[in-house]
Amino acid sequence: MSSSYATAEDLRLYGSRKVFSPNSASPSTGHARPILEDALLQRNLLPASSTILSLAERAQSNPAYKQQLLDIIELSKTDPQVSQAAANAITILVKASVRFHGADLRGIRVPGADLSGGQFDSAQLQGADLTGADLSQAWIRQANFANARLDEVCFRELPFLREPLCGITCALSPDGKTFAVGLDFNGVKVYETSTWTVIHHLRGHTRDVNSVAYSPCGRRLVSGSRDGTMRLWDCLTGSLIRVFDSRIGAVDAVAYSPEGDRACLASSDGSVQVFDLDTGDTIFSVNDHT
Repeated sequence: MSSSYATAEDLRLYGSRKVFSPNSASPSTGHARPILEDALLQRNLLPASSTILSLAERAQSNPAYKQQLLDIIELSKTDPQVSQAAANAITILVKASVRFHGADLRGIRVPGADLSGGQFDSAQLQGADLTGADLSQAWIRQANFANARLDEVCFRELPFLREPLCGITCALSPDGKTFAVGLDFNGVKVYETSTWTVIHHLRGHTRDVNSVAYSPCGRRLVSGSRDGTMRLWDCLTGSLIRVFDSRIGAVDAVAYSPEGDRACLASSDGSVQVFDLDTGDTIFSVNDHT
């Protein structure tokens, strides 16, 4: 009885054989239909982890081979018969650290693919067949899974940040490159998300930081604290720009205006105040909010 898994010889052929378009004697490019052996289309490469890693190394060093794998994934949108090959292809590319941030993956068929640790932020996955795929520790911020087939998908635990101090609030910058965490009694820490290292420790608040918010451009940050102040910070240098005093009580929440020139704070007594960030002036306040 034949196995549904690839043999060592099959894997060798899969890694070495060129992919050709049906009407050309040269390797396919763009969205030309790849020709793969029928046996390989039906076989699963995933149990052979060492071979997957070997093929991933090839994809890293051989742009033509990488493009062939991308073509197989693209073809799966219209040809369900290549779904197994597409699952193998995207698994290899993920292991090769290929980024799919913002990629148009609508309607791809990659059931059972190993996408663990993959980078799919803002990817368009509407209508994709991800049945049984492994998305553990994958980056999927703002990815669109509308109408995707997610039966038996494994998400496990999402990537996490271990902060030794007590984190109370957090915010991700608009471009996703930095991450701010408001702490108890110890200001705000700003992390660089590609390495998750601290790039700034914003000190100045004397009590817990209850809320943080990035400006629309991501270059500034406001923080609100139980010490009754809202502070404006420069995200590039980590320096303090201005302090806004609520004059009433603890600041429970802060928010930026869409234009980025104003910020508001909400205090524990129910009042709301809006400030001009350039001048520091109070534009208006509501003190009878219930």
